[in-house]
Amino acid sequence: MGCCDDDGDRGCCAFPHGRLSIWSMILAICTYIVTSLSFFGCFYVEVDGAFDLDLGIFSGQFDSSRGVGLFSYEDPFRDDYTCVSYSQNQIERMDGAFRTARVFGYIANIFIGIAALMLILMGCLRFNNAAMKGIGSLLLAGAIFSLLTFTFFASDTCSNDCDFFAGAGLAVVGTFSAFATALLVFKIPSTSQSNSLSEPQSGHQHAPFAPGTQTVTETTLLDGTKKVVRTTVNADGSRTIEETVER
Repeated sequence: MGCCDDDGDRGCCAFPHGRLSIWSMILAICTYIVTSLSFFGCFYVEVDGAFDLDLGIFSGQFDSSRGVGLFSYEDPFRDDYTCVSYSQNQIERMDGAFRTARVFGYIANIFIGIAALMLILMGCLRFNNAAMKGIGSLLLAGAIFSLLTFTFFASDTCSNDCDFFAGAGLAVVGTFSAFATALLVFKIPSTSQSNSLSEPQSGHQHAPFAPGTQTVTETTLLDGTKKVVRTTVNADGSRTIEETVER
């Protein structure tokens, strides 16, 4: 991994991995934004007032439904249903499924965020094949963990009334987007592969032999005999090849 210039040795250049890396970078950034909104917003699911009693948010139930996220919830007593982060006491009252979904959300966002950052750096830096596979693997892992946040629906919060809401929908979009980005990344050629395709072959090309030129090639066989191949260039440019075996 390193910077490049026109000669491929030093300096920096724009997107040495080609156009596919540009589309992968854009898609990865969009995926990171979508998953961040999904996990850290307060609209993953929509619940009724029983949610207040489960986590001890209020002493009673609030009649209307509202959004609840993995890390925050909508406060009905604030203007425009402001998102409020869970307190430590509320986190301690969460069951295993709720906490597991939160962990999966953290991991998914970290993996996708790292992959997006690496793809941004790819606009100037060279990456070898191992690095490309690593970025793609991070995106695949992020897609899997994003989907695993649906363990939230197995929590006590959703035991009474819990509806699929915008955040859960964004989690689905983020899952497919991360998976699609990973497939694109796996198709991006490393700079070594790009160079092998684009660089002209070095070496001198031999000029064709003049008419009447004869070349002789001798090969010693296993039984001690010699195989002699005589190639003669004819006047019309064709070649006559004669093979003999000498003892």
